[in-house]
Amino acid sequence: MHLENQNRRLVVCGICSVFTVTVVMLIIYAFKGIYPFGIKSVSYWDMSQSVIPSYYHTWDVLHGKKALLWDWYSGMGGSMTDRVGSYVLNPINLLFLFIKRDHIVEFMSVFLIIKMALSSFFMSFYISKKYSSIPIFGNLIGALSYATCGFVLQYYCFITFLDIVMIFPLIILSLDYLIEKDRIRYYVSLMILGFVTNIQLMYMICVYLIIKAFLDIRYKQKEDKTHIVSRLAIATILALLLSAWAWLPMVIQLMGSGRASIATTSGGYFSTLVSSVCTNPEQKLFMLYGSEGVLAIGSIILLERKELKAFSRHLIILVMLLLPIFVEGINILWHPGGYVSFPMRFGYMLSFEAICLSIEFFSSKRWCLWQDLSVYRRIAGYAAIVILPLFIAVLHAFTEGFLTFATLDSDAYNSYWLIILFSVVIVALACYSKNLKIAISVLAIIIVSQSLLGSYGFVAPEYSSVECNMDLLKNAVTVGNENGEEADLTIRYKNEDSSLITNWPLITRIPAVENWTWGTNPNIRRAMEQLGYSYNYTRFVDNGGTIFTDNLMGIKKLITSETPNDQLYSFYKSGEVTDYYNYKYSLPFGIVTESFLTQEFSEDVFDNQNRLFSEITGNEQLLIEEYDIEKIIVEDSENIEGEVQIIIPVEGKKTIYLYSLTGEYTYSFEINSVNKSLPFLMHKDNNTYPAFFRNGLIECGSYNDEDVHIVIHVQDTYGKGLEGWKNDLKIGGLDMQLLENEYEKLDNKQALDVKFDKKGLKITGRINEDGNLLLPIGYNIGWDIRVNDAGTEYFAAIKDAFLLIPVKKGDVTVDIRYKIPCLNWGVLLSVLAVMIVVLYEILAHKQTEKREVWAGKILYYMFLLLCYSIIVLMYVIPLIVGVINRLVSMR
Repeated sequence: MHLENQNRRLVVCGICSVFTVTVVMLIIYAFKGIYPFGIKSVSYWDMSQSVIPSYYHTWDVLHGKKALLWDWYSGMGGSMTDRVGSYVLNPINLLFLFIKRDHIVEFMSVFLIIKMALSSFFMSFYISKKYSSIPIFGNLIGALSYATCGFVLQYYCFITFLDIVMIFPLIILSLDYLIEKDRIRYYVSLMILGFVTNIQLMYMICVYLIIKAFLDIRYKQKEDKTHIVSRLAIATILALLLSAWAWLPMVIQLMGSGRASIATTSGGYFSTLVSSVCTNPEQKLFMLYGSEGVLAIGSIILLERKELKAFSRHLIILVMLLLPIFVEGINILWHPGGYVSFPMRFGYMLSFEAICLSIEFFSSKRWCLWQDLSVYRRIAGYAAIVILPLFIAVLHAFTEGFLTFATLDSDAYNSYWLIILFSVVIVALACYSKNLKIAISVLAIIIVSQSLLGSYGFVAPEYSSVECNMDLLKNAVTVGNENGEEADLTIRYKNEDSSLITNWPLITRIPAVENWTWGTNPNIRRAMEQLGYSYNYTRFVDNGGTIFTDNLMGIKKLITSETPNDQLYSFYKSGEVTDYYNYKYSLPFGIVTESFLTQEFSEDVFDNQNRLFSEITGNEQLLIEEYDIEKIIVEDSENIEGEVQIIIPVEGKKTIYLYSLTGEYTYSFEINSVNKSLPFLMHKDNNTYPAFFRNGLIECGSYNDEDVHIVIHVQDTYGKGLEGWKNDLKIGGLDMQLLENEYEKLDNKQALDVKFDKKGLKITGRINEDGNLLLPIGYNIGWDIRVNDAGTEYFAAIKDAFLLIPVKKGDVTVDIRYKIPCLNWGVLLSVLAVMIVVLYEILAHKQTEKREVWAGKILYYMFLLLCYSIIVLMYVIPLIVGVINRLVSMR
């Protein structure tokens, strides 16, 4: 009967926790006009440009439209291995089977509720199992607090983080089962799910589990310790091996990506300790949100030493989770690689521990009844109640500061110290009163107020960052819908005015060069940059470049709302948000060249274009002739400071390009008395260069035997004086006649037909002379290439941006397949783990007790060494270094 009541209570708590979070979020949606109560989306910051486009890939994979680990549309064709865990393999993503592709953006509102509700449900489940005596009301408050903690409110824009937040309480419960009941199957299963979902966040969970397990077993008998540690070690290694098929290729991909090359923790262990990389320290402090009152509870426990031993485990873990907020060296070491703009990605653990400590405190302490209390204790209780409305008013004012910018506005965090102060004082007074009803009621009101107001303030702010603007995302969805599902993968598009979100190819299923995925080869981005294309962080953006490099990359159509150069492009069709144009100049998808393209790029973009043209065509003539600015400046044109007039005497047919070598000056241009428009993102009226996401070559029109008048307005961006701008601005003319002549020769070298499938392509046709087939496909170590049914060597060309395949004269068939690097090794490790388990079960009865004891001792001492290493390397040394640095800086 007791078991039935316990199960019934568990179900009731679980249902109520889901219902509570769902109702809270729906009320907020209704007030803010968020779908399904309006057209507003929960998407902001990275959810728009990174997460949602990746979910389009998820939808395509689940519906059989794309390969699981490869995408032909984004970049030069690229591996999606780095995204397969959170975006495909996690079971919750099966929900994308039941929605329409057109509704993915709107579905994010529902998806957020589902993930928050499941986080609440699993936290409620944990509380019900761990603290069975806690009232249902207390269970709901704890679950709600966890689902709306500071980590969730700030980082839900990376909604994939919530996958780990959801299962974290279950992982901890499974650890308790392993320690107390010697059951490992739950632990192994959940750890496998975690490793498959997000190996980076699971590293942090493993650090936490080591600390927690060390504290949980410290009072047990030594024989029990060795047994528990050996079981824990075996179970963790087993889970790691069983999931190796998923995480090993992911890790290999990330290690060779721009994500690894642009890391805040670069430079080694000691340089990490003295660095101050945290760009968002306020976000770290906000991890306390909803748990501030625990500071007061912890202080009370410390003062009443008789209670210290019972709560020491939680207090030690809380201190270890609080220190990264204030010591950046510790925080960095919790993160594998750089955390970029999302510090303390383990912040939900702090909320989890705070909730557990609060529950244990209120459920185990001997509380007095109201009538037995002293006058001072009664006054403290009344004071807590009186101050509470003032706290709610301050909290409301604080969270209103986030309605517009959310986490993008660091100024709004300035008053958070006041929230911490109020919370600590109120909870301290309530606990001092020793009135259980007042203490619990006050804490519950604080938590509920923070959950409601915090969610209202942070969810779906009015403003997002420029590159994450929702209108750019909607534009991409519109473009995708009006172009249909099928696309010719040999025809790539270019979004010249950056009117679409960065990852628009994933949404539209239109092939393009533009790309921003974590696993992208950084050499491709650097190649794009050195050829004069725009870039930002690990992204490469396809505006900029020249007609020549566009042609090499298979770009044959232009998407822009501007009117382009009619000498280079012809009108194709109008769309709802943009227009489409065809390139008048183009090359086949892949050309045969004699060169191996081994040249190193310089800092001069024109020089790089010329060298590339020369190597491919064999023609030593300059494709782009640079003009000497000193010779083309109009005499006495610098009467107005910062304004210069130049006249370019164009001979023959040339297209004018210009670019800034250093970016140290800001320019605007009038070309033949017309202001040069340089639109980017949502700034269609921009005319300054360089601009955000607009650092590439600028095409200034095509001219034939005529003078081009340009007025240049120069601004000294960094206060270095205007004298140096002539060495910064480069102006060149691309010889269109030379380009046409060499294109005709390249066309005569082959007649090839290219056909794509989900993860490969086949090229058939005739090669008219021996050479190297240059394909505009990004270099990846996983390529399996066969020429005429025989395996062949292949090379990286143009800084890994292109594939180069040696071919012979005559009929040729080139078959190119992508195989995931280290996938076989991952599968082998997983199979090995299964074999070990089977072998262990078969031979278990043959093992002597002596062998088991020695194995357990070895694992136990290794575990102790690991624990002490974490304490010393991740805490003691960074803390000492941090204190020393602080003292030195105060001198």
